[in-house]
Amino acid sequence: EGNNLNTARGIITGAGTQTAALGIGGNAPGATALTEAYNGTSWSEVNDLNTARYGNKAGGIQTAALTFAGTTGGSNRQTTTEKYNGTSWTEVNDLNTGRTDPGNLGTLQTNSLCAGGNTSPGANYISNVEIFDGTSWTEVANTNANKHGAGGAGTSTDGIIFGGNIPSVTAATEAYNGTSWTEVADLATARTALAGAGTGSLGLAFGGAQPANSALTEEWTLPDVVIKTMTTS
Repeated sequence: EGNNLNTARGIITGAGTQTAALGIGGNAPGATALTEAYNGTSWSEVNDLNTARYGNKAGGIQTAALTFAGTTGGSNRQTTTEKYNGTSWTEVNDLNTGRTDPGNLGTLQTNSLCAGGNTSPGANYISNVEIFDGTSWTEVANTNANKHGAGGAGTSTDGIIFGGNIPSVTAATEAYNGTSWTEVADLATARTALAGAGTGSLGLAFGGAQPANSALTEEWTLPDVVIKTMTTS
């Protein structure tokens, strides 16, 4: 167990690596703009987001991060996108469609992908996908199913999203090749609000809810397209 965040919060997002990470926004309770940087040992508060929010997603590294989407509470779904340069956050061009809890892919500030999400309270889930090129968002091919709360792994040209709600909790997995989405082998256990890491050919799906909170970790591998349960809750 590493040192704790300075401020407890849920529905938080992050970017970076194990020794150079960012914890961004969240529900503290109530939307917060707090950002903390991790150096492999401890967390330090750095400059806040311009817009407090939770349910947002992020990509990139500690010195070049991007965060987008989310909610400030209630029905207010965010299009706001912000870039971090290692010191401060700057607002850049908005998403075309405001949403909370989308799936996301991409490991850089210049190749983040935002997939699905919830556009208003209730099961108002979408399949809309947008890609950020470092300057602006462009709509690309939709996922096959409307969903929110999905996990993601990989890049904007070789990635997967998995799980989420469609509106019931799903195990469905879709792979993206930079052009289109293809349904592939499902998770072993359906869940939502889960996280992912890795690549489109060797990824991890972990945590989430079924609806009870889960500690499950599953590994995704190609070319064998095998999903195996690594640990169980």
